[in-house]
Amino acid sequence: MINNIPNLIDKIAYGYIFIIIYSWCSFHEKNNYKMIIIKGIIGTYILSNFYNALFEVTGLEIFQNVIFLIILSVILGYVSFKIMKADSTKLLFKTIGITRTDNTNIWDDIIKKGTCLRIYTKDKDISYLGQVKFIEEFAKEPIVVLQAYQIIDTQGEVITDYSKDINELAILNLKNFEKVDLTYLPEK
Repeated sequence: MINNIPNLIDKIAYGYIFIIIYSWCSFHEKNNYKMIIIKGIIGTYILSNFYNALFEVTGLEIFQNVIFLIILSVILGYVSFKIMKADSTKLLFKTIGITRTDNTNIWDDIIKKGTCLRIYTKDKDISYLGQVKFIEEFAKEPIVVLQAYQIIDTQGEVITDYSKDINELAILNLKNFEKVDLTYLPEK
């Protein structure tokens, strides 16, 4: 059994590394190891065939080096993440009718830096209106940093106005608020 460990590692290493890098970059749950061995075997099978095809086409011996192939698996995991997160990929998927997102929650899809938010408090007496400077990514109830913001009462009157001061920031945890309105600014 112990003598077969190198053969087992060879059967799951490339795919496992690819999946781990992709998951780490995309902030998917770190404790989700369901089917990781099977995913690793399938990923290794696909990557091994890809690497073998590259070797046959190029004739370069480097595609037979295990260390190089592990490094290439890391690079391909990262590049795959960047491709899946690209706006052009999302547009392509939308064009062909695929509306599913790779994000684990809606906030990552709808709130971008520069989006204007009006955030209503639970007591409904005041709301915050401002532009997103930072947002906690991959959180179900993210913390948002607003710049150029105003605090507004229920009648729409401005209580405090920092709309001309981008150095004044409001840090708000969305779990403490009742409702959020979004407004997208036109792209420049």
